[in-house]
Amino acid sequence: MHGTDFSVHIALASTDSGSCIEPDQAAVQVIGEFCPAQGISYKEGLLNLCGKASALFTARPTRLFLHGFYLRGNSAELFIFDRCGVYSCNVFNIDENFQRFLTVILKYSLMTDAELGLSDLIRHDEIGPFITLKKDACITRTSTTLRLADRPLAIPEDMVRKATTCYKAKLPDSDRWDYVVKFKWRLRDDIPEDQVLRHAKKRNVWGLLSLDYFDEVVDTAQLRSGLRHRPNRRFSPKDDPDISVPSSRGIDSHTIETDETFRVRTMVCIITSPCGRPLHTHESVLELLQVLRDGVKSHRSLYEDGGILHQDIAPGNIIINKSTKGRLDRPRRRDDPGRGASEPWGHLPPFMAIGALKGRPRTYRHDLESFIYVLLWAIIADRSESPPEGSRLQRWRSGSYEEMAGRKMVDMAQDGFQSILSEFAPEYQTLRPLAEGFRQLLFPIRVDDGTLWTGTISSQDGRARLYDVILQMLDQAIGLQKS
Repeated sequence: MHGTDFSVHIALASTDSGSCIEPDQAAVQVIGEFCPAQGISYKEGLLNLCGKASALFTARPTRLFLHGFYLRGNSAELFIFDRCGVYSCNVFNIDENFQRFLTVILKYSLMTDAELGLSDLIRHDEIGPFITLKKDACITRTSTTLRLADRPLAIPEDMVRKATTCYKAKLPDSDRWDYVVKFKWRLRDDIPEDQVLRHAKKRNVWGLLSLDYFDEVVDTAQLRSGLRHRPNRRFSPKDDPDISVPSSRGIDSHTIETDETFRVRTMVCIITSPCGRPLHTHESVLELLQVLRDGVKSHRSLYEDGGILHQDIAPGNIIINKSTKGRLDRPRRRDDPGRGASEPWGHLPPFMAIGALKGRPRTYRHDLESFIYVLLWAIIADRSESPPEGSRLQRWRSGSYEEMAGRKMVDMAQDGFQSILSEFAPEYQTLRPLAEGFRQLLFPIRVDDGTLWTGTISSQDGRARLYDVILQMLDQAIGLQKS
C-alpha cells in the first residue's frame, strides 16, 4: 500500500448555525494523504492532497477554506487550503508526539462550521439550492431569495486565483432563469466590478450585462488573521529523487522561496442579468459569428464610450443573449493597478495576447487579439469547452507565460496558422478566409526583418480603422452564412 488517501468524515450534517447543507457535501470536512514508509516522493504526495482539495472546492464553491493533513511514515504536517494557496505548520514526529496527533484529530471532530471553512451562502431545502440576499440590496421588494439551478453554469479550473463559479438563478415564484449568480475571489486592490458596471451604465455602454446585486462576503486577510506571512514558495524545477520518508523534513525542505508575497483576495457575490448561454453552446456557425460581432461592438463601446478597457476577453466572458446576440461580462477600468510579468491580466492564458503574456501594458489591440483566439478556440472545440487533445491550441495553456507567448508567435505565423486551419471541423470550413484575414490584420509582417508585428497603433484614426475592418469582416462572414 502506498499513496493511500483518506478523508475524515466527521459529521453528516451541519454542526451549527442552522444552515441546511446537503449531507453528501457536508460529510467531507477534512482531507488527508497517507504515504507509508516508502513509495512516492514528497511532491507527488502533496500534489495528491492538493488535488483532493481542488475537487472539494469544486464540489462546494462557496467553501472558504479547508483543513488537511499529510502523513509520511512517522511525520505529520498540517495544512490549510484557501483561494490564495496553501499554508502549513511545522512538521512533527508522530512517534514522539503521538498525543499531539490525537489532539489534532479530536479537534477536527469538534470544529464548528466556521472553523472548518464551511459557509451557508448556498443553502438547500426540499426544492433545491437557494441564496438569501441582503434586504437593502435585494433584486425586488417582494423577495430576498433566489433559487439556483442544481448545477453551475461555469466552474473554475484552478483552486487558486479568481475561482469564479456561476449559477443560473430565478425568483422563487418564477419559471424564468433571468439571472446569473457569480461567486468570485477578486484581488482586493482591483477596482470592484460593481463600480465599473455602474460607470459603464452611466456612459450608455452598449452590450454589457446589467448589475442587479453586489456584496463583498469575506477576504483572505480576515480568514488568515493572526498568521505570519512569509514569501510564497514553489517546488524546485528539479524533480525530487528522494522517495524515502525522513522524519523531520516538511514543505520548506522541498520548496524554494519566490519573489511573490501574499496578496489578499476578496470573495464577492455578483448577480447580473440577463441570463444567457455559454459561447460553446452556439447552435450554428451564424450564431457564433453574430455573438463575436456583437462582442467586438460591445468592446468598442466600452472603450470609446465608457473609457474602460476590458482586459479579460475569453469564452467565459461572452454570453449568447436573445436580444443582442453577444454580451460582454467582467470589464475592468483602464486605471486598474497594473500587473507585472509574473501575473499578467487575463482569464486564461489561451486567450491572452502575446504582449500581455510578456507582461506589457494592456491595450485595446491586445483585447482584439484575444477575439481571434476565442474564435479559433470555439471553432476547433466544436461546441465543447476545450479543443481535443493533440490540438495545437492545447499548447497555449501550459508552461511559462514566456513559453506560451513563443508558441503563439509560431502559430500566428503563416506556416503555423495553416496547421491551425487544418484542424477546422467540416462545418466551419467556410470561416477559413475570415480567420486568415483576421490574422493578417492583427499580425502584419515587419518589412525590415520579416517577423510578426504585435504592437499597437495608438492614434485614434488607427484604432477606428482596426475596429471598422474587424467588424466589416465579421459582417461579411455573417452575410455569407445567411445567403
